[in-house]
Amino acid sequence: MVYAPHMVATISQVASEVGVRPDTIRYYERVGLLPLSDRSSNGYCSYGEEDVERLRFIRGAQRLGLKLRDIRELLAIRDKGITHSPQAPRARWKAFESGSRAFSPASRTRMDHRRDL
Repeated sequence: MVYAPHMVATISQVASEVGVRPDTIRYYERVGLLPLSDRSSNGYCSYGEEDVERLRFIRGAQRLGLKLRDIRELLAIRDKGITHSPQAPRARWKAFESGSRAFSPASRTRMDHRRDL
């Protein structure tokens, strides 16, 4: 599904598009990974293409083995260039952007295990 910038979709439509449950989207909103959605005149949550792309980014980072706290940091860097940790988040960001799975030996092991399933 392709959304024009002015088009909106319901939480169910977006969840189906991204491959998550609506409860997952609500959770991501609660923990700050996804901005709170706008409400339509009938009270339903409405989401646009930017929200869909952000959810795809989150899901992709999870598939690479990143934890939600790391994803939150990457999103902060992506959105504002802000980091809350003195560790090397920019290196993780560059590795993520290039599609590398070289985040840590633990994440490589998890990815190898998932591939074998």
